[in-house]
Amino acid sequence: MIRGRIKTTKTINRGRIKTTKTIIRRRIKTTNTIIRGRIKTTKTIIRGRIKTTKTIIRGRIKTTKIIIRGRIKPTKTIIRGRIKTPKIIIRGRINTTKTIIRGRIKTTKTMIRGHIRTTKTIIRGRIKTTKTIIRGRIKNTKTIIRGRIKTTKTVIRGRIKPTKTIIRGRIKTTKLIIRGRIKPTNTIIR
Repeated sequence: MIRGRIKTTKTINRGRIKTTKTIIRRRIKTTNTIIRGRIKTTKTIIRGRIKTTKTIIRGRIKTTKIIIRGRIKPTKTIIRGRIKTPKIIIRGRINTTKTIIRGRIKTTKTMIRGHIRTTKTIIRGRIKTTKTIIRGRIKNTKTIIRGRIKTTKTVIRGRIKPTKTIIRGRIKTTKLIIRGRIKPTNTIIR
């Protein structure tokens, strides 16, 4: 989040996921679409600066990047399904690194100045995602390992700390209000 400048919409309909993220006043418009296992991602920074299009269709990856007005936006490399991509928007804004090597994906996204820090890792079919909005706002961790889903959300500064876990169709939920406040555990196991 950058001072209320991010608007995000996510829709899941019949196995289709369409996500739109817009950061206004920063000239960034991003659309991610997964339809029938295909991923199409379009990122646009308008006003003639940066336009990036990413498409994954049937395991094929096509990437286009444009560098305009001295911005740094390195080129992706595709080598037999291996992708190594560093992305940098300087002036304290975005530092992003994405790497796909032999089906392994390691992604780090950072929007510094205490705003958003996101880490995503897929290694040998394991997905581990960590999202952090620092300065006492939101800390969110989601983990899928061997088909198991574990989600932890934390709103710090003594407010609410919920934990939700789904493992093999079992749902276990723990909620805590920290700083001396405790709410018992709720567990649903089929």
